[in-house]
Amino acid sequence: MNNSTCGMMTEEGKEQPENVKTGLPVLDVTTGLLLRDGKFFCGRRRKGMSMAGKWEFPGGKIEPGETAGRCVVRELAEELHVSAAVLASLGIIEHDYDDFRIRLHVFICEITDGSEPVSEEHTEASWRTIGELENLGWDECDIRIFPRLKRWLAERGE
Repeated sequence: MNNSTCGMMTEEGKEQPENVKTGLPVLDVTTGLLLRDGKFFCGRRRKGMSMAGKWEFPGGKIEPGETAGRCVVRELAEELHVSAAVLASLGIIEHDYDDFRIRLHVFICEITDGSEPVSEEHTEASWRTIGELENLGWDECDIRIFPRLKRWLAERGE
């Protein structure tokens, strides 16, 4: 399924991807692309999880009353046992699955306490360059992060 970020305008004046299904429940989640020495931390989802075997960046559901920025910092602490700060936002990616729409708030983050991430939710987890990341098996929604990430890196001269 290809949900481009170009599309029709809604009544509120917001851009809506062309083939986004209306009427689906929306799940607001964050993802944190932890950056260190030109590499990003990612993990492979373990068996028994939805999308098992797919690679992902850490993150999770935004709680009621929580901002996306606070959510990603909380999720990095809970999932990886690190203190982190947001460096930049790469915006929001909307993507439809069969029974729900995900609204993915994408952030570039850095570890602030010098600790090494420890993941209990993944069968594999490691630091990877952008080139290495693109060769892993990602979910359709997560694949859409890479053009934004490349643009952000290019703007920084990396």
